[in-house]
Amino acid sequence: DELKQPFVTHMIDLFPSIACICYNETTNRARPSKDVPLHLLYGPALHTTEITHTGNLPYITGADTFCEVNHEVEDIQNEQKVKWIDMYQGALLLCTGRDMSSW
Repeated sequence: DELKQPFVTHMIDLFPSIACICYNETTNRARPSKDVPLHLLYGPALHTTEITHTGNLPYITGADTFCEVNHEVEDIQNEQKVKWIDMYQGALLLCTGRDMSSW
C-alpha cells in the first residue's frame, strides 16, 4: 500500500494526460482471472470516454473493455476509404473487421 501513491505520482509526472490508473491482482496465476475486481488508484472512474476522429462518436474504454485506441491507424484507414469512395462512385463499399470501428 505504501508504494501506491509514489507510483501514481511517478506515472502522472511521466504522462500528465493520464485519466485513470487501476489494477487488479492475483496470487496464484500469471494473469488475473476475469472475475477479479479492478481497484482504482487515480481518476474519477475505472472507465473513460474517447471520441473517434471521424464521426465524433463517443465510446467507453477501460482496463476491462478490451479496447485499444489507435487514432493514427484510424486516420490512415479513413484516408484510404475516401480514396476508394472517390474511385468507385456508385459502388458499394463494405468495411469489416475490428479496426473499421468508426464507419
